[in-house]
Amino acid sequence: GPRNPWFLDKEQGGGPIVDGAIHDIDFANWLFGDVAWTEGTVRRFKATSWDTASVSIGYESGDELLLSWTWGLPTGAGGLHAQDAIGPGGSILFPHNVPPAEIPSDLSPEQGLYLVDTGQEKRPAVFAKNNMFLEEMVHFVECCETGARPSVTGEDGLRALKVALRALGGAREA
Repeated sequence: GPRNPWFLDKEQGGGPIVDGAIHDIDFANWLFGDVAWTEGTVRRFKATSWDTASVSIGYESGDELLLSWTWGLPTGAGGLHAQDAIGPGGSILFPHNVPPAEIPSDLSPEQGLYLVDTGQEKRPAVFAKNNMFLEEMVHFVECCETGARPSVTGEDGLRALKVALRALGGAREA
């Protein structure tokens, strides 16, 4: 769960979907386009904001993003933290959901991967791991210095937030 209590306060934070899974929503928006529908279930275990949520986001493309995140477990307890993309062309498993048997033996510690499964074949989509927070800050400073448009804009972030709030707003409370 979060280190700061304000994350779990409904007046100040939005829970794990707004704080953490928002990045997955932004990625799915970039991949799949416009949202057609959302649905979900939310729970409060130990917070005033939702600390556990499972949401589905359907895109006009026919693709769907499934997210399940929780901050509601007791300290030290493990649990599901999952997101996968599914659609008419197959599925994309996010890095921490790739089964160990599907990880290429030559994958280095400096690399990560998504697993693309078309039903006919499974293929890794390998990427170079980086210090994403440092690279974000370097990119931001470069944009400030040069006036260049950021690769991810405030509009992109707002769009992801609107999708997250739509999914949570229509969610059934368990």
